Amino acid sequence: MMQDVGGPSQRFKRWLERTAYVPVHTKQGYSLVSTYRTVTPPNAAQQAKDAFAKGIDIVTFTSLSTVRNLLSLLEHKEALSASPVACIGPVTSGTARKLGPQADIESEEHTVDCLADALTKYPSDKELTRIVS
Repeated sequence: MMQDVGGPSQRFKRWLERTAYVPVHTKQGYSLVSTYRTVTPPNAAQQAKDAFAKGIDIVTFTSLSTVRNLLSLLEHKEALSASPVACIGPVTSGTARKLGPQADIESEEHTVDCLADALTKYPSDKELTRIVS
């Protein structure tokens, strides 16, 4: 007999660590749905600190997790105020707004093509040298 070591959420977390699929119950039965998990590398805080020390032309956020993760890595949110912030779509912009940085550039849709188009329309008086996303 299997010993229960934690509630359903703990078992689910352990299961997610071993697979990239989640079983979903549908009318036809169970299906496996592909998932992903965002993991911040161990040296990311130092890399972010170094990048901001050198200067950033534009900070791009391509998902809600990139907003949360970068802000959790930075000691001071004010580091973002020196650079324009670009967000992929209104949902990501809303998350950024709630957590601190205001989006200067926002794509209309949540696609890379729309974000790239929005970036090309952003007025800038200097040549871009470093973009962090």
